[in-house]
Amino acid sequence: MNLPDRIRLTPFLRIVVPMIAGILLAPAVGLPTWAIAACLTACYALAWLLRGDAPAGWCYLTASILLTGLLLARIHSPQPAMPRATPLLITAEITETPYASGRWLRTTAETGYYRGARDSARHWRPARERLVLCVDTSYHIALGDQIAFTAYLNAVDRTGSGYGRLMQARGYTAAAFVTAGHLAATTPNAGWTPLSAARHLQQAAVKRLERLHLTADRMAVATAMSTGEKRALSPSLKAAYSATGTSHVLAVSGLHTGIVFLLVNGLLWLLPLARRGHLAKNILAVAAIWAFAMMSGLSPSVIRAALMCSALQIALAVTARNSSYNILFGAAVVMLAIHPGYLRDLSFQLSFLAVLSILFCYKRLYRIVRTRYKALNYVAGLFLMGLAAQIGTLPIIMHTFGNLPVVSLLVNPPVVLCASAVVLLSVVWILIPIPWLNPVFSTLLGWTVEAQNSLVEWAAGLPMATVRDVELSTPATLAIYGALLVAALLVKLRERTEPFTLPK
Repeated sequence: MNLPDRIRLTPFLRIVVPMIAGILLAPAVGLPTWAIAACLTACYALAWLLRGDAPAGWCYLTASILLTGLLLARIHSPQPAMPRATPLLITAEITETPYASGRWLRTTAETGYYRGARDSARHWRPARERLVLCVDTSYHIALGDQIAFTAYLNAVDRTGSGYGRLMQARGYTAAAFVTAGHLAATTPNAGWTPLSAARHLQQAAVKRLERLHLTADRMAVATAMSTGEKRALSPSLKAAYSATGTSHVLAVSGLHTGIVFLLVNGLLWLLPLARRGHLAKNILAVAAIWAFAMMSGLSPSVIRAALMCSALQIALAVTARNSSYNILFGAAVVMLAIHPGYLRDLSFQLSFLAVLSILFCYKRLYRIVRTRYKALNYVAGLFLMGLAAQIGTLPIIMHTFGNLPVVSLLVNPPVVLCASAVVLLSVVWILIPIPWLNPVFSTLLGWTVEAQNSLVEWAAGLPMATVRDVELSTPATLAIYGALLVAALLVKLRERTEPFTLPK
């Protein structure tokens, strides 16, 4: 099958490329929104009228999709509504689980109303902005809380850091520091919302893990990896994971959702033998992915990862050629249509590239190491899942953070293997906390977390564990991904298309 035929089998690829181009061009286009909408309407009309003329119709349709991306980016562009350089009294809702960092509890919030802190008229104005929030540790706040505080609004990216650029890409317009004495009110969210339900589920999961009575560091890692609660992590432990390029295992994101995805598929591998077993397996797997996302607090990164893994699960359920890639590109189109800012969001980029790399690399690596022993194949599958994801994400990590974790390629696969066991044991205990099983889970989970921590701390102590100041430029990063794309196309054209399957 030639390349044009393969591309025609993935129609969402032909949609996502011009949509991305439109989103990227949006900041450089000075046309008013109404003019862009008028051009879009005209292009769609011409595409419909010329639908019988393939080249001309497709050109107008491509232009329409590009203009759609441009218009969506313009509409969703964050517009700061609150004044800067003056103290404000602001009401907001906490949108992410806070975690301790020095003297601050770091989190995010979405504002509701504001007024000048010295405004005697008490005239409240509506304002919908997303804030990066640092709250003094003398206060207790939680996901879903409604708060009122006095603060100045500062720029999100004041130092040019990767974190600042990331938060700007996610639509955060300002940062605020709530010092002691300036949190006016805190009201737990008593109504039912997905965030409040996730908060209660997360708190219940943490309490169940506390019944295992693990040591402080072991409990902190297990809790962070399975529920997203990171406040108990010690600075030394964070530093060791950062130095080895394995800090991603401490924050619930695409990796952990992918682990749940793989484990659930492994546990349900016999279900397709029953009548309608394939349907039941896929429904249960998607339900498990979203249950895990709820338990870990429904942070934006987890929601994106859950969407990607759900798309991957659907892709596995379909046997048509190239359907896996088509569904992945379709998920990307839907997510970018909902919020074009995801394109510049590192967690979206990592989730998309990791899943794409898994779809392409995993089955090819698995064929090389596959044995006659199913148990060994399953362990190898977990190991290779992490390796395949890392192939696609390492260039963008170097571009964003400017570090090359030399030991990362060596340490990440066994760490992912340990992380899989930690997540599995933690989730099983949270679901069935039977008292007489407490010693078993305490021992197994404690040993696994200790093995993971010891491996990371050992690797962090190696000379040249991380090479710093090796940031890839944007052209270099694009060139690397271009070379990977060319190599992937050459490999794809030389082999027969086979459905992607999990290890049995």
